[in-house]
Amino acid sequence: LVVRAYRSSDLVSANDEILLSNDQTTAYFPTLRHLFQPSMRFSDALRQAAASGAILPVQRGPETLVDRFLDHPEIRRVVGDVQVVSGRWLRMSFSRTPQGETVAIWSDITELKEREEAMRAARDEAEKASRAKSSFLASISHELRTPLNAIIGFSEIIEQELLGPVGTPEYRQYADDILNSGRHLLKIINDVLDLSKSETGALSFDLAPVEIGQVVEACRRMMRDQCERAGLTMEVALEPDLPWVDADAGRLKQILLNLISNAVKFTDAGGRIEIAAMERAGGIAITV
Repeated sequence: LVVRAYRSSDLVSANDEILLSNDQTTAYFPTLRHLFQPSMRFSDALRQAAASGAILPVQRGPETLVDRFLDHPEIRRVVGDVQVVSGRWLRMSFSRTPQGETVAIWSDITELKEREEAMRAARDEAEKASRAKSSFLASISHELRTPLNAIIGFSEIIEQELLGPVGTPEYRQYADDILNSGRHLLKIINDVLDLSKSETGALSFDLAPVEIGQVVEACRRMMRDQCERAGLTMEVALEPDLPWVDADAGRLKQILLNLISNAVKFTDAGGRIEIAAMERAGGIAITV
């Protein structure tokens, strides 16, 4: 980043007297031209500039800088930013010479400050948009949960035959599929809310012992009708006696469903989709 900077400099003696002051300095403080003249005290000129309002008060004002460089002669360099009444920003830099004199350099950094302010404004706008998105997702998720809970609740009643036998066995199986699909959809809704958490690094996983066969079978049943409509066959090939693994079952199921969905999308009619799992290097390798 290159910022055009207009500079002026003043040479101050070890006794705080101005030895040399160029025209650019007085241009910064036109009403205090008489203070920035040879033989005048430099610290008095700065303090008068602040007292008169020519230098606007900021967090690190001129008095702080002056006091630091006057009270601590061992400090070779003091730097700070001030804003003058015209609205422009100056960077004050004090450097001591080996002879004990001080070179005071004023650099116009207004363009730099404007760029920093633009960046802050853009960041604030992005954070505002992120909060609005999170609020929207939370609202939509709430609206979706209400009917979804009804679907899950009624399918549980049918699947468990709480009000009497269903009759046709296939209907009970369909209720079980509806229940599993509803629970999975609810998990997806919760994952949508996790998007905002992932942006802040707060995404968490619910690790627990998982039996791979159960997860694969649940995915197979959920994608069975979709495969049949696409004219595809789906097979499962699990290595016998697979160990249980620590995983987030919901997220693992989502990964598998995404892979199977892609396989259905990109496999021609008459093709075959295989879900396989085998033990590899102390873990489980799952392929679609």
